[in-house]
Amino acid sequence: MNDTNSRQAYGQPVQPIRADGEKRHGDDIVSRAQSDNITFADVCKTTVWLQDARDFGAFNRVYMGYFGDKKPARSTTEARLMVDAKVEIDMIAYRPLA
Repeated sequence: MNDTNSRQAYGQPVQPIRADGEKRHGDDIVSRAQSDNITFADVCKTTVWLQDARDFGAFNRVYMGYFGDKKPARSTTEARLMVDAKVEIDMIAYRPLA
């Protein structure tokens, strides 16, 4: 998922996450995951691309607000070739079948 060009699972754009702390994008991820009975506690790995590394502090404050004591492994890198996007996040969640 990425910032202004985010795509939902079915290819529809989602609202952006903003460096000023707006959480609309993250809240959209939460609502879609909850519809599949997945929570942020199930996330085991994320990969984050930031268009500008100077945005890391602001991004990280919003990002960390979604995880409790169990933080997933994370790779974060700067990707200046991103077009019309400030943030892209891939999340891998694991929940054993009941």
